[in-house]
Amino acid sequence: ADLAVFGGFYQKSTAGIWTEPTRPLWKSSLWCCLTNLARTANYSYRFHFTEDYRRAKIRIRANPLVFCCCCFPCIPAWFTIPECCLQQYMEQDEQSEDGTHWRRFSGACGRQPKFYYDLLTVWQQDGSMIPERKESLLQYSPNQLVMVTY
Repeated sequence: ADLAVFGGFYQKSTAGIWTEPTRPLWKSSLWCCLTNLARTANYSYRFHFTEDYRRAKIRIRANPLVFCCCCFPCIPAWFTIPECCLQQYMEQDEQSEDGTHWRRFSGACGRQPKFYYDLLTVWQQDGSMIPERKESLLQYSPNQLVMVTY
């Protein structure tokens, strides 16, 4: 499965949803620039799930020519970062049976991947909030901004 993290030329209908810092201003501004650069490069994740869907390798794909001033968003993500440079995966939490809690792991420069962060479903498809996740949302939302792209 492929996912355009910030939207992209070939996956216009996908929505990228993530949180990034809103303070300090320089960090927020930097993320805005990086987000647009990543969108131009068609930055995307390719997930390789195990048969039981409890673990997935995450391979990062993009068009690195944007760094050579070749900023054409119509060039697809053709380059996959080698695992020796960046290794990422996610595992479904032991208490999760329905895919609402994943643990992300990341390692760079040949290092073993270490725990990076938790991915939690807060809202269900029908728009209702999962009650036990409300505390997590309130804890992080003042310092983070939920971003949605179309």
